[in-house]
Amino acid sequence: MKIKVKFYTRVKEFTGEEQTTVELKEDSTVLDLMKKLAEKYGKHFEDYVLDPKHGIKPYIKVIAKKAELGEKLRDGSSVSVLLDTDAFLKGRKEVEIYPIIGGGK
Repeated sequence: MKIKVKFYTRVKEFTGEEQTTVELKEDSTVLDLMKKLAEKYGKHFEDYVLDPKHGIKPYIKVIAKKAELGEKLRDGSSVSVLLDTDAFLKGRKEVEIYPIIGGGK
């Protein structure tokens, strides 16, 4: 299956591009996708988004978009360390990845 991946803010700096398309097996998970992207974009990207213990670092947000009808994840579902990095991407067409923005008083 092909997944279109869009990158935002700091994540885009590590990839050098706004989006890419990734070919994955049908039973691939969100974590599988992130590992495949780490292979493509190298050590700096991997260090920024992946955590050896938890899979995806807590400040990285992965948004599943454009679901096919009947799929478990609804359109716009957020997947992060707080939810389920083992969620299957079956039926997904697009994913957005960006860091959670904080700050202010």
